[in-house]
Amino acid sequence: MLQSFPQPGSYDSVGIVIAYGVDLTDKKDLIEALQTEAAKRGANIIVLQGDIKVRSRGTSREKVLGAFALRLKP
Repeated sequence: MLQSFPQPGSYDSVGIVIAYGVDLTDKKDLIEALQTEAAKRGANIIVLQGDIKVRSRGTSREKVLGAFALRLKP
């Protein structure tokens, strides 16, 4: 996982992945979900899009975290 993009030309963009969790879900679990989904799409690294967003849904709260899925070139 990276906090910023690697050097231009050193990767291919695979897409955007999003992980959802309940109020008790911690950041580590959301990041693992992002990495798993990115790997399914052929990516080998993610770059987080920012901090966890918390949304109210009726009486519950939902956590959302997004990332860019990238495939680093050899």
